[in-house]
Amino acid sequence: MIEASTSLPYFWAPGAGPDPRALQRLRALTRLPKQAVGEAWFMGEHRGRFFSLMHDDPRQWPEMDLRTALFEISSGISCFGPRREWQLWCAFLLPRSLELLDPALDAYSARHLHPALVTATLMNLAQPAFPRLPPQVPRDLLDTLGRAMFASSLWHAGRMREEAWCRPFRVGTIDGDTIEPDQTFAASCALALKLLEPAQLQGWLASALAIDDPHWRAAWVVCLHAAAPMILEGAYPDELDPDELGEWNPHSARESSLAVWENSHTIKREACVRVPGQDTPSFIDPDNRHAFVAALRSLLGRGRLEQWAHALSASEAYPGQLDCARRQYAVAARGALERYRLE
Repeated sequence: MIEASTSLPYFWAPGAGPDPRALQRLRALTRLPKQAVGEAWFMGEHRGRFFSLMHDDPRQWPEMDLRTALFEISSGISCFGPRREWQLWCAFLLPRSLELLDPALDAYSARHLHPALVTATLMNLAQPAFPRLPPQVPRDLLDTLGRAMFASSLWHAGRMREEAWCRPFRVGTIDGDTIEPDQTFAASCALALKLLEPAQLQGWLASALAIDDPHWRAAWVVCLHAAAPMILEGAYPDELDPDELGEWNPHSARESSLAVWENSHTIKREACVRVPGQDTPSFIDPDNRHAFVAALRSLLGRGRLEQWAHALSASEAYPGQLDCARRQYAVAARGALERYRLE
């Protein structure tokens, strides 16, 4: 497990964005690698390489090349196993890419970049295949990548701004506003569930549920419902049917697609590094899953879910705006009560 230096309490709070000191430590992990990162899949004599990323200044990186490279170093491991090359490049790209999440940099799609960074991190920097990483790394990942959606520029008066790239709410669809906790929201939750110690989960979850934003809380309920197979049964992200998005069905028993994120389908059970003494691979450590469910049962129940439903309805700006969102919430709340056995 993670050493004591990472076992300090961990909280989420609006405005408490990435820690500059943790970001500096992550940047110091590696310099620009001597050789450009290569594609995982190739045919022919020559392997394609991303020479456009051979700069220390991330603003010089073409967005499509960066996103493609992140996919290659994630999917490559799931197909061919860990590679030192991919770990080095992930350690180099991650802290510098976080600078590109600044809303002022219109050239980069933060909504897709951040969750792609989470996937690459989980595949390259959070596996037991790489035991020589400094013990502070998991906590630094949580304090930077894990806090990206809490940057002060994304919040106002305790609520996420409508224009925030990570807002788990889609405005103005043909059905009105919809709850969409996939991408950054789901990825950030998965990162915390993977890297935190069991004893830290109660405080983290309490802080997340205390954020007084009705849309944020609705997203939590929908995400909990969708992620139930991962949290309760140890399923891997690729088992959550990300390719079967289809049209949202308000009578569906499960909406798994809302618990996945960019490239999460590359995180597969058969590609995991087995831990000695653990017979059946589980994406989230069993101790963490059990601690999270215990914390959830102590913090969330029918009464609180009903209060959140009323708060969601009260946030409606015009008739019909939240009809779809209310249906989503109602289905997810019923599912969460049943699946997690909430009081």
